[in-house]
Amino acid sequence: MVSMKQKNATNISHIKNSICSDTITNTAIGLISYDRSGIIVSINENAATILGLNKGLPEASPVGKPLTDFIINTTPEKLFEKFLMSASAVRDFQYSFETVDGEKKWLLHDSDLFIDPVSGEEFTQMLIRDITSIKASGINNFNDYNKAAIENITALEKNIMTVQAIADITHDGIYIEDNHGRIIYWNDAAQKLFGYTKSDAIGKQLYKKLTPERFYRSHSKMMEEFTQTGNFPLDGTTREYRAIRKNGVEVPVEISFSTIKQKGRGTRIIGVVRDISKRKKTEKALLEGHQEKLRAITDSAHDAITLTDSTGKLTYWNRAAEKIFGYSKEEALGEKHYNLLLPAGTRDEFKSSMTTFSEMGKSPMFGKTVELVAVKKSGVEFPIELSSSTIKVHGEWSAVCIIRDITLRKRVEEDIKKSLQHQLVLDSLLHISLENTSLNELLQHSLDKILSIPWLNIMSKGSIFLTKEGTDSLEVKAHIGLTDEILEKCSTIQFGECLCGMAAATGKIKFTGSVTPEHSIIYNGMLPHGHYNIPILTNNKVIGIINLYVKEGHNYSAQEVAFLESVSKTLASMIKRKKMEEEKEKLWDQLLQSQKLESVGRLAGGMAHDFNNILTGIIGYGELAYSDLPEDHPVRKNLKVIIDSGVKAAKLVKQILAFSRKQILEMQKNDLNSIIDSMSKMLVRVIGEDVKLQTSFKAPAKAVLVDATQIEQVLLNLAVNARYAMPNGGWLTIETNSVNVGDEFAQHHDGAKTGEHIVITVTDTGSGMSNEIREKVFEPCFTTKEKGRGTGLGLSTAFGIIKQHNGIITVDSQLGEGTTFRIYIPVIDGSIIKKEKSEKKKQAIKVKGNETVLVVDDNTTTRSMIVETLKKHGYKLLEAVNGEEGLSISDQFDGNIDVMITDVIMTGINGWELYREMIKRRPAIKTIFTSGYIDNPIVKNSILENKHQFMRKPLHTKSLLDELQKALKKDFSGDNDL
Repeated sequence: MVSMKQKNATNISHIKNSICSDTITNTAIGLISYDRSGIIVSINENAATILGLNKGLPEASPVGKPLTDFIINTTPEKLFEKFLMSASAVRDFQYSFETVDGEKKWLLHDSDLFIDPVSGEEFTQMLIRDITSIKASGINNFNDYNKAAIENITALEKNIMTVQAIADITHDGIYIEDNHGRIIYWNDAAQKLFGYTKSDAIGKQLYKKLTPERFYRSHSKMMEEFTQTGNFPLDGTTREYRAIRKNGVEVPVEISFSTIKQKGRGTRIIGVVRDISKRKKTEKALLEGHQEKLRAITDSAHDAITLTDSTGKLTYWNRAAEKIFGYSKEEALGEKHYNLLLPAGTRDEFKSSMTTFSEMGKSPMFGKTVELVAVKKSGVEFPIELSSSTIKVHGEWSAVCIIRDITLRKRVEEDIKKSLQHQLVLDSLLHISLENTSLNELLQHSLDKILSIPWLNIMSKGSIFLTKEGTDSLEVKAHIGLTDEILEKCSTIQFGECLCGMAAATGKIKFTGSVTPEHSIIYNGMLPHGHYNIPILTNNKVIGIINLYVKEGHNYSAQEVAFLESVSKTLASMIKRKKMEEEKEKLWDQLLQSQKLESVGRLAGGMAHDFNNILTGIIGYGELAYSDLPEDHPVRKNLKVIIDSGVKAAKLVKQILAFSRKQILEMQKNDLNSIIDSMSKMLVRVIGEDVKLQTSFKAPAKAVLVDATQIEQVLLNLAVNARYAMPNGGWLTIETNSVNVGDEFAQHHDGAKTGEHIVITVTDTGSGMSNEIREKVFEPCFTTKEKGRGTGLGLSTAFGIIKQHNGIITVDSQLGEGTTFRIYIPVIDGSIIKKEKSEKKKQAIKVKGNETVLVVDDNTTTRSMIVETLKKHGYKLLEAVNGEEGLSISDQFDGNIDVMITDVIMTGINGWELYREMIKRRPAIKTIFTSGYIDNPIVKNSILENKHQFMRKPLHTKSLLDELQKALKKDFSGDNDL
């Protein structure tokens, strides 16, 4: 059976889930908190498992939803619904229920009503255990089961239970009031002193019941000031009061007040109350001279009671004084009290006041309760609380002192303050994590908060490392108090290197109280110190290290470690969430970029067909006119400019199709080392004399499937950009390496494939790029060059070409530190296929013919240009404006049609359909397909895949004649794609 004290400790931990959100995650007990209306406030993983929520049901978090949505009671009495809203405790209740996915289970159920000490709101804490298997075995004794569950309470919960246990065993009543004067903590001694139970006190403004009527007005005024301003006039003081117990009896009490402020939650009052009834009786007995009665009373007291004469000599020493200070009565009596009880450094002040006391019976400390440091016989110093007053004994002044050892109380107060400070730090971290801050800003804020904790015995110096993605190395992300030299040496640390690396390699805390040989990183001016190195773990994987400096000789502290571990766990969850948010944002940007490229690609592809038809007319008719004019004709010069401009425009269209991945590649097995080596001379001419080219081929000669011309185009574009970034000269380095791309790298790079890749690294020593420019560098039409010097298509073209090769291209750059592009191309199986040089000489192309050619194209300019060009070279021409007319002309023409030249994309019957119909009528006809838009499925899947003759628009007269001769010479062997 789980005791109430253990459950309260567990619930304190749960209430303060901001202290450590993972504290109860691994307990064997399912924990669910819900408010008075039955709405779930929090739920741990074990409870979710018991209720069947870890199977993907429901899709949303159960927090904020009615508990009855997830526990479907199958008992006829529906007892669970009755207990759900009950304000009383439920103990060891067993019942059957059905999970949301229909599984029947048995639960063992305990619940209690609590009040949140922070918000003051009531809630119910329910502990559930799955006893289905136990019920099936017939076992009804759950003591052993409960015992095992209790043992799983985490270290932080035990720490909180220890604080509460200490507070509960002290003889002083301890309470805490919130900024509205409501009780949020009430220990056992306070319950015993005043007669009000915890349920009577928690959440109530109890001072209204405890304060006698004659003092109520002044006390209420003071509390009103506190609730409005947060200032408590009695902070740091101790006062004697009269209080009313629950049974109506007045009791003299002494209350010590202290306050602690919580950011966003106001000020809390901590009150320590002592019943001074016995003290008052003692003072009365002393005044009345009842020595025997006095002795009986004082010897039963827990406080030390002493009497000193006018010279300061002790004349009375009770049993508690013997116990507290260690001196027997015989040793103490006759000694000066300040010499016996006080440390040497504080005795003079007391000694000087004795003259006034002996003459007038006065002292600044009389009538007050003060806190001092005393010393035991053993020499150990400890805190005491001293109350003193004067009496006359036989005509001479004597002092009555009531002394209390407040070591335990101070420890409790310190532990409470530490706990609240702990909570404040974690609350602050959680708060900043919800704001729109970067991960580095979050880590810097976290380090500031850790180093601001006053009770942590650490130096104001430290750093936070994060594991570099896909590596076993750490990178500094936040730091305080580190010199430039330290940062340079520790900017990147390998796992296992120095103390931080050792903690990362083992996943365990590394502590040293001095500089040991393990501290392998040494720097100038290094002073003696030690370290706490705390791993930040997610799923037992080290994702970072908290590195804190301590003074030399500092001892390992379990309390400090418990705090730092809870900070580490909180940071782990926040880092994970921040990375997920950044990854989500990155994926969203990639999606937008992909959609942008796709939209531009569609636009480019659609325009390419029409634009290439126009260029066919410009280039084709220009070449016809150019060839008709004599060489010395002045117009030929102008025509040459028109033709060259048309060719440049055609190349521009080709670039647009390249970045939009709409071009057709001639993929062959190649060795990237050979491609780079063969174009090195050309690159030297491109980059100029003041830029030095360096190549390094570290990759093995493994085959990749590439279009060599397109890879050369990519390298050329990168070289041109590098040249522009180095106006005063520099170095351009091209290097190849072999790498194995893993799952993690592939997940973070859109389109990347796992497996072996050849990486081409292109590095320049130029001006570099800002983050803003680097993020846009692959966007189409984005350029940093001045107007008229760049189209913005170079790098976007390179991006599209590499994507078509199933590879990826990345860029790393910082202002003033140059730029590095990396191109990843996947390796294919098989060795390099070397191109064999043909021994056959190319035969001269016949430029005169008399064969009959049918030209089918719905673009008048293109069709006319083809017809005119071929007529000029002796061919007989038939022309049709579309596929239907082409079939009609064929049917009406009695002679032989040797070749058909047809556009692919036409209204009505397209070029492929025309071809399939035509070969049924004329099986021996040869066909040349043309198109300005090659991404069309017909072009890719039917024409190119089956290796039909294809001409890409814009058409040139020479290429047109070459392809026609090729078609006429081809031996017809039938078609296998009908």
